[in-house]
Amino acid sequence: MSAIEIHISAERLSNRFGARAWEHAADHAEHFAAAGDWERVAVWRRIGGAIRQLERQNSATIERPGLLQSLIGGSLAVFAPHMASENSALREA
Repeated sequence: MSAIEIHISAERLSNRFGARAWEHAADHAEHFAAAGDWERVAVWRRIGGAIRQLERQNSATIERPGLLQSLIGGSLAVFAPHMASENSALREA
């Protein structure tokens, strides 16, 4: 499987199984290990690694929800000064 296929599989499993996605991938790897299918074990381990990476990315976003808002609010004044002043006028009303 290509790296993009691994990533797509990890996203799909994460969407379907949520917090249990990694466990699902580990179960598949264990099943194929018992059967001696080491190629599929390697694929499921790569998928499991991609799931962990997605979990880390998602937890960083959730832990700092105000970061995006501060970046957006700060960038308005730099990239669109008229929007920042309109935005502050709306807040004052």
